[in-house]
Amino acid sequence: TTPSPETTAPAPAKITYKVTVVDQNGDAVKGVEVQMCDDAGCKLPAPTAEDGTVTFTYAESNYHITLVTIPEGYTADTAAQYDFPEGSTELTVTITKN
Repeated sequence: TTPSPETTAPAPAKITYKVTVVDQNGDAVKGVEVQMCDDAGCKLPAPTAEDGTVTFTYAESNYHITLVTIPEGYTADTAAQYDFPEGSTELTVTITKN
């Protein structure tokens, strides 16, 4: 026999958001802990990779990001919130290499 199809509501569509962290020279910065937050709260932070990027896949929302941890040798405002540009799922944040 064939199992009957589930009659649950479809899950909200998930979207991949990409954050890139670079220094003032445009060079990728590895190891920046990036956290995404919305009105419901914050997600677990994740570090940027060798190419300075980190991606998150979540239900669509009005997210902003914060930089939780900055690698030694760099300066950034960890209290600042960065918003994705209107209609975009990609954001580049520039921090300062000391």
